[in-house]
Amino acid sequence: MWRTSATLALAICCALSLTDTASGGAYPAVANRPSFVAVGDGLTESAFSNEHNGWGLLMQMKYTRKADVINRGFGGFYTPWFVDYMLDELFDVKNLALAILFLGVKDSLTQAVTGSHYISPEVFGTNVQKIIDAAKAKGASNFLIITPPPVCEVCKGKTPKPWDRENAHSILYVQQLKQIAQKNGAAYLDIFTPWQQDPDWHNKYLLPDKLHLSDQGNSELFNLIIKTLEDQIPALSPSNIPLNWPLMDVIDKDNPGA
Repeated sequence: MWRTSATLALAICCALSLTDTASGGAYPAVANRPSFVAVGDGLTESAFSNEHNGWGLLMQMKYTRKADVINRGFGGFYTPWFVDYMLDELFDVKNLALAILFLGVKDSLTQAVTGSHYISPEVFGTNVQKIIDAAKAKGASNFLIITPPPVCEVCKGKTPKPWDRENAHSILYVQQLKQIAQKNGAAYLDIFTPWQQDPDWHNKYLLPDKLHLSDQGNSELFNLIIKTLEDQIPALSPSNIPLNWPLMDVIDKDNPGA
């Protein structure tokens, strides 16, 4: 990673231990809480909904009083739209500690469907790198890159929407993400490959539209994200980020700022 886990852990702990006397007493500087920004298309936008217990919502719950998990998901957006119209705004947050990139579902649509809007794997890779560079310019030194899920090819013709993706094509975008993760020292979470090993994966992890994640799919992705952080960026795992303020059953009610 761009900063060692040990150094990052020290930086976070120091930031959270800063005190403020604005209200007359010393207390942990909640304003220095680290921010995690999740950038993606519809699978990120919907991830913060309670309708299907989205993986982003589960992360917000897991990191309550530890980190702010921020939704920058835009359903139906291609990566050029991120780059051309919102690159300076995506990571405009305080204390940017982690950029999560969950991209590739929209860009990997086949040319037969998208026509002039087709995004080649090479252009996709260039755009993802530009998004990473924008995060670096805002102070990010840690990245988690998540591949798109596989395509349910056995579902072809069984969903209301036209069939617009193929695994043989989508893997080219997955390969781009892997190369970018290696180039930038980013944590890398591949769900495209292992999920295909379960022949019933699409019934477990996808909604009937065979695109968006089900409750079980969101739970599975959330657990994989936490495991990836624990393994690859341990300083940002939930157990290594201190709480802001003590819990109510241990706080000194007569002197809560102590």
